[in-house]
Amino acid sequence: MRLRWAALVAIVVLAGLLGGGVAYLVLDRTDDTLAADDIEDVPEESAGPTPPTPTEPGAPSPPTATPPSPIDEAAIRAEVEELSRFVEAARGLEFQEPVDVEILPDDAFAARVLEEFDEEVAEELALTERIFGALGMIEPGTDLVRAVEQLYGEGILGFYDPETGELVVRGGELTPYVRQTIVHELVHALDDQWFELHRPEYDDRDDEIAEAFLSVVEGNAVIIEQQWIDTLSDEERRQRDLEEARFAMNMDVSNVPPILFDILIAPYEQGELFVQQLLRFGGQDALDEAFREPPDTTEQILHFDKFLVREPRIEVDVPPYDGELLDDAVFGERAWRLMLGTRRSAAEARSAASGWGGDWYVAYEPEDGGTCVRIDVTMDTPADLAELGSSLQRYAEELPDATVEDVGRGLLRFTSCVDAEASGGSASPL
Repeated sequence: MRLRWAALVAIVVLAGLLGGGVAYLVLDRTDDTLAADDIEDVPEESAGPTPPTPTEPGAPSPPTATPPSPIDEAAIRAEVEELSRFVEAARGLEFQEPVDVEILPDDAFAARVLEEFDEEVAEELALTERIFGALGMIEPGTDLVRAVEQLYGEGILGFYDPETGELVVRGGELTPYVRQTIVHELVHALDDQWFELHRPEYDDRDDEIAEAFLSVVEGNAVIIEQQWIDTLSDEERRQRDLEEARFAMNMDVSNVPPILFDILIAPYEQGELFVQQLLRFGGQDALDEAFREPPDTTEQILHFDKFLVREPRIEVDVPPYDGELLDDAVFGERAWRLMLGTRRSAAEARSAASGWGGDWYVAYEPEDGGTCVRIDVTMDTPADLAELGSSLQRYAEELPDATVEDVGRGLLRFTSCVDAEASGGSASPL
């Protein structure tokens, strides 16, 4: 799904979302023999994050560790130099220039992050809220603007901005968890110096290249970050785990719908698996080439064999609509998985979406108000189309006003509408 606002969180570290696992889905995998399509074989319990439970009044306090002494600028520079050397060795590239790292305490960091949360972001989120509501991916009355703003303020550990070169981390102390975040963001800074991560032209396209590129970027950073974690002593790892647990337990995610976690985590989780396979296939040269010419569909991220042959999506015409157009773009295999997974099992959603060929969606406001989303989709084979249609029909039966039609030419048409009351706030048409 072409979430334009996703670019604003594309290069941050989302923390505490597992409530005890590594923050942004560094899965615990020790098998070095992943085959080309092993993304399909990730165990069900590893398929997505479980939001942490907010701390209740009177509940036991989170585990604590002895905090180190406050740091000064000289200590930060020395640590960044050491971590930069690690990142260079792991990535096989050298920094063209040093990276300045700013470490801010919680309040100052949250204020810095929320500077990016402007009126344009709020408008995009309001539109996304209407689309998700019409598709049944969030409950009526969900305030997506508030939910994302909450994640911005509480759920981000650090960010690197490729447009300005800023690298800012939440902390104020050089703990193992802060150093881990610095490593992750230094990977982005290094890749940016060599391959230019700021690509606004991708955001202007109606396909999935922005989401697919993001998966490459984040997957590479997660892998190198995990390599750094593996170098920690037992005591350092214990301190890192305690700090992570403390951060997770102090987060309030009561207003955040589960689908938002799934969307934000996907580039880290799926990107890591994709880059692992890429490195096994062709080493650093293949990874570098994927930065230069990234995959342009999420199908290629999810199915490595599709990337190897650069299988293109099948062109699908814009579906007809009756009303005021709000948005239109490619939907994509990842979006089908995410949508179906909100009401069907993860295994069913994954299987039904596999074999994706191409699609196009429109979001529009009918004359009587509300919001409708219509998606025309084709699959690789008739059997794939039948499987998606069967799952989609069961999904539609749980929605107030949704239909699934075979419109011929190998196309299924899914349409779902909600009235004005359930539709959320207004959004400006294109």
